[in-house]
Amino acid sequence: MLLKLRLTQPQRSHTLNFMEGLLMCEATKTLSAINRLLLEPAHPSSIADFFTYSPWDNEDIRGQAQKVLLKWAIPEEDGYLFRPRIIISIDDSLCSKPKESKHFEPVEWHFDAKEGRAYGHGVSFITLHIECGSRSTPINWRIYLREKTVRRLNRIYHQKIRFRSKITLSVEMLKEIQPLLPEGYPVYILFDSWYASKRLIQFCLKNKWHVICALKSNRVFEGKKLSRMAHYLGNKNLTKVWVDSATTSTLYWTCLKQGKLRGLLKEVSVIISKRHPRDKRPEFFLCTDTSLSAKEALSLYVRRWAIEIDYLYLKTRLGLGDFRLRSMEGINRYFTLVFLTLAYLSWRKAEEGTKNISEVIAIHRQEQYEEVLRAFGRKVIEGQSVEEALKIFLPKAA
Repeated sequence: MLLKLRLTQPQRSHTLNFMEGLLMCEATKTLSAINRLLLEPAHPSSIADFFTYSPWDNEDIRGQAQKVLLKWAIPEEDGYLFRPRIIISIDDSLCSKPKESKHFEPVEWHFDAKEGRAYGHGVSFITLHIECGSRSTPINWRIYLREKTVRRLNRIYHQKIRFRSKITLSVEMLKEIQPLLPEGYPVYILFDSWYASKRLIQFCLKNKWHVICALKSNRVFEGKKLSRMAHYLGNKNLTKVWVDSATTSTLYWTCLKQGKLRGLLKEVSVIISKRHPRDKRPEFFLCTDTSLSAKEALSLYVRRWAIEIDYLYLKTRLGLGDFRLRSMEGINRYFTLVFLTLAYLSWRKAEEGTKNISEVIAIHRQEQYEEVLRAFGRKVIEGQSVEEALKIFLPKAA
């Protein structure tokens, strides 16, 4: 109701039942397992048909949710002495599926740098995460399809699917939120070196957004490769910087230089970061806001960790990879409702002031247990025996 989604009453019931099931189910979160948790379970095919045949517009639901979440995440208040930074993180991840799974339409082999630079089998997806002040939530998501997968799906569907790279998908998602961002707020876009392309950086600069991202060592800065520049960097040029994370502080040895990066017209800051003075594999970072120091830029880049926390909860607590739907449309809808569940948890986390999302899930489950006990007590008070009430609420125990 807060999101004002355009759903019929049966569709809304299926949506709420599915989201409740994601939060309450301890086992693999298949549609059958979720359906069995309901007090009055529907026919097993009805919830599957909701994801495949039911006439609701997935793009409309995602767009409407995005508008409401952005408005909530960035409250327009006049009491700010300095407007807080809007931090938008971009990253991708992989929902693993067994290599024997060959009938899920978007499932394919994808390069996964986090798994020892090997290939993983599953669904690759890209997300946007926004953070402003104490409020933080995922706001947009897309499933990435390889060219091979696009050609295969185009042989199945009459409507041709156009291949879009991860950079293209990232630009499209940023275009969607660009008119929704309020004026007067400084915006910082964060991403790793895999997304540090000329096209994405120039798009951000065109919209007067700042970029803080990692760079690969072969990028050319002031006519020299960054790896070569770091090789001849003396210890006298390094400055100690303590970067704070959620619970700890880490010491880095950094050197900040300003100049031109190949492919960009604007002067930018490049940070060379080492874990110790003799580190042979330094990290390189780009910051288009030249007014920031190395400590400030790295402290902002660390906040990209929030999107990794999203992936942790999506995969381990909300069952993003537990789908058994085969069609591309059904899996897209499944992803949308799982992300909406995470957005709900992020909203409750901010509203109740809890430390993490695990506490919100525990609170939500406690509320459900209390409701069950109250309903059980009402049945007994109305005159039913304990055994009759047990048959309603716990048929297996009865």
